[in-house]
Amino acid sequence: MRNRIFILLMLVLFFLQAYGQYNGTVTTNLSELNFSQQDGYDIIQFKSNLTTEETGAPQLPVKILKYILPLDIKVSGVVVINSVIEQINGQFNIFPFQPPVPVSITTSSDFVDPNPVIYNSTNPYPNIRVEIIDDGYPMDYHVVTLKFYPVEYLPASKIVKLYKQINFTISYETAASSVQIPKRISRFSYDIGQSLISAVVENKSDLSSVQGGGLNISNNPPSSFALKFLPSLSTGEPDYIIITNDMFKEYFKPLADWKTRKGITTLIVTVEEISANFHGSDLAEKIRNYLIHVHSEWGTKFILLGGDIDIIPVRIGFSTYYGNWETDLYYSTVMGNWNANGNSIFGEGTDGVDVNPVFFLGRAPVSALNLQANPPINDVATFVKKVISYEQLKEYGTGTIINKNYVNNFLFLSAYLSNPPNVCFSSISADLENGNTYLSSNIKVLRLYDDYLNSLWNTTGTDQHFAELSKSNVIDALKNGSSLFPAQKFHIVYHMDHSKESNMGTSSNCHNQRIDCGDMDDLNNGPFYQILFTNGCEPNHFFKNSISKHYIKKLF
Repeated sequence: MRNRIFILLMLVLFFLQAYGQYNGTVTTNLSELNFSQQDGYDIIQFKSNLTTEETGAPQLPVKILKYILPLDIKVSGVVVINSVIEQINGQFNIFPFQPPVPVSITTSSDFVDPNPVIYNSTNPYPNIRVEIIDDGYPMDYHVVTLKFYPVEYLPASKIVKLYKQINFTISYETAASSVQIPKRISRFSYDIGQSLISAVVENKSDLSSVQGGGLNISNNPPSSFALKFLPSLSTGEPDYIIITNDMFKEYFKPLADWKTRKGITTLIVTVEEISANFHGSDLAEKIRNYLIHVHSEWGTKFILLGGDIDIIPVRIGFSTYYGNWETDLYYSTVMGNWNANGNSIFGEGTDGVDVNPVFFLGRAPVSALNLQANPPINDVATFVKKVISYEQLKEYGTGTIINKNYVNNFLFLSAYLSNPPNVCFSSISADLENGNTYLSSNIKVLRLYDDYLNSLWNTTGTDQHFAELSKSNVIDALKNGSSLFPAQKFHIVYHMDHSKESNMGTSSNCHNQRIDCGDMDDLNNGPFYQILFTNGCEPNHFFKNSISKHYIKKLF
């Protein structure tokens, strides 16, 4: 009998160790929902504007939330345990979801009518409350992404129900992890990665109890003399690596020196060094294999590709929906090789493409170097001067301190995406309309909008001003700022309009106006440099001579 009890006890302990679960709750209050009407239909939205995406089916709001889990487990599923439901007063004719139209396309698409099979049904839509949409390892932590459906529609009776509380369980089992987290990582890089994960997951308190980020944390920054090209445990670990070529290496040195002086240990590596020491089918694969080694040995977090595509090649992937697509995401991931089936066509659906980055990676699209020209042409020097000047808030060369108040000045540029106009701002624009939730009281905002006199825009909280969106107003704001604001110039610029690689809309529908590469070449607002975000489809198409390249390489 004792032996049987012992065996039973061992089986129970094994089960507890081999299987586990995470229990969580998602709450949704009625106050989170925004109700509006369009063309005789009812629209229910969150501020995020995230919705169901079945064309012709009811467009209902969803929540996408992330949760951190142990590294050494395999997720087996997610289920709803129980819910708290409330019927919303009234009857609703829910707007049917329309197929997404790229912002680069200016023509209006035909309206898709409600799917009669769904809209005449007595079955609730959607018939699911939660699903797993991603299970990956960003920044060397195990993060699962869930999509929740807290709003349910009964089409035949036009009733809407709100799931005020969804109690769910993520089930998993213990498994050997295939993830190789860094053997060593600097304190700076570790904290940066952990802070990002903490910002995006819901269960922040679990971050301290799960493994991730790196096996060993180094608290002593190495000197620049301790940095070596080939990663190993016997050399210092850089926080920032610039990959360029032999010709440009000396011109990136001032940037590397500045980063190191401010506490971000920086190493410059050349493609010539990488090509001679790492295997790969082409230079792009050799660079990625080097970065996989960097990640394993050092846990470096910041990578700057110091060159245009003629210096640092781009990886061209393929999908059945988009065809060929160019991306630098290839370099920021380390799992798999993006060519699992071995046919040398990268990024196919059968290639098991890793989309969870472990690096913060960017590209400086520099290529021109002609010191004999009049004036001399040096893209790298221009880029480096702008970055250092921006980070120091000083005029490069003279050391003159600029008016730091400009960092609180924001410029929002938003256009109607269809004609005749309707409320169709992007989700980011919608967030900006509710910007008081996110912007501190000392932020000043100039909003250049197509419908700038619309009383719907919320103007309380931050210091906001409105004016008409037009090409001349945009250029004037980028060049001269606004006399209404301290230091006049703008720091953060957000843009939303139809765009192509050669231009960005500035009321493309209402006024048929755009700014182009020549307009960027004519800008002159240094040393008040800007960060520009755009939701336009192709202005940052770095595979082409895009407008973003003109903006970045222009020495203001």
